[in-house]
Amino acid sequence: MERALRTESTPRDIIDKLNRAVIETLADPAVRSRLVESGEEIFPRERQTPEVLGELVKADAEKWWPIIKEFGIKAD
Repeated sequence: MERALRTESTPRDIIDKLNRAVIETLADPAVRSRLVESGEEIFPRERQTPEVLGELVKADAEKWWPIIKEFGIKAD
């Protein structure tokens, strides 16, 4: 699933509001079914947090950044 990212300056109440909306949306069986059918992984409720998202982004950056740099990959 596309990750909703924020800047450090986003107020915590806004982050929490967005997170509640994502959780509510992911609880909808029709949404879950469609996401799973498209190959997306849906984390268990206890992992649907801004903190876990931050960990995932960090892990992806650590994994892919050396490859991006080595091959000089640029965004179009």
